[in-house]
Amino acid sequence: MADSFHIENISTADLPEGGFRTALKFWLDAKCDHQLPPASAINPVKLPRALLSRLIVVSVEPGPKRLRFRLVGTAIVDAVGYDFTGRFGEDVEGAGPTNERFYRTMETKTPYFYGGPLTWSPFDFKRYKSLVMPFGDEQNAVVRFLSYTQFEA
Repeated sequence: MADSFHIENISTADLPEGGFRTALKFWLDAKCDHQLPPASAINPVKLPRALLSRLIVVSVEPGPKRLRFRLVGTAIVDAVGYDFTGRFGEDVEGAGPTNERFYRTMETKTPYFYGGPLTWSPFDFKRYKSLVMPFGDEQNAVVRFLSYTQFEA
């Protein structure tokens, strides 16, 4: 098995059955005919309930662009050993490669599917898979991300 993988321009067929496909379908439905779905589509009431504990919401802060983790689901907190809600991307130890993938997605404006070692946790023996989906504003700039994540031991 490869150490990690990164797939852009994904379709539901590229994803494992279950939560990943459900999350991408939510993004595609919210997108409609636009390049990006609106950030307002990220609403806990509209999100499939089964996904909530495995979601991360990341905002892009204005000025010098910075990432801020706005919401971290309970299953993610349990898996990584701490809650990083409210922290900036550069303040999460070991998250540099993850942050770079977020910044790349700001340019491509397409979801990506990633799998690899958990470098941003004291439990770095674990592996994870994550589907990261960008959401935009009226000017079609990426202002928020929704990430669905699953962990392996």
